[in-house]
Amino acid sequence: MSFSIFMVLYAVITVCFGLPLVLATSHILSFFGLEPYASLLLISRLLGAVLISVAVLAWLGRSLQTSEARQVIVSALLAGEIIGLLIALNGQVTGVFNAMGWLIVVVYLFFSLGLAYFRFSGKVP
Repeated sequence: MSFSIFMVLYAVITVCFGLPLVLATSHILSFFGLEPYASLLLISRLLGAVLISVAVLAWLGRSLQTSEARQVIVSALLAGEIIGLLIALNGQVTGVFNAMGWLIVVVYLFFSLGLAYFRFSGKVP
């Protein structure tokens, strides 16, 4: 898979998580077995906003011409994905999420592996 296609996939999936968190917060939280209360709703909406901004970064970063700029973007996204993976995995194994929480873990794992591939294989043109 090319870097550009991976970044488009990253942007699309990230916005598909971000927009529902902003627009249908209670429904999304209940889907993962979380009880929607005021502070969780607020934090979830803020997370949705961050996911949308990350999606825009990935979308715009897919067509950057300089390798150095691409490496910076990939490194930053990779750091966030690894931290997110650890947090999501902890939430899953401690029972915070229901079984659907594995979806979040798998998405973080997929993007962590993909970004690590591009970061460390020298495949970012």
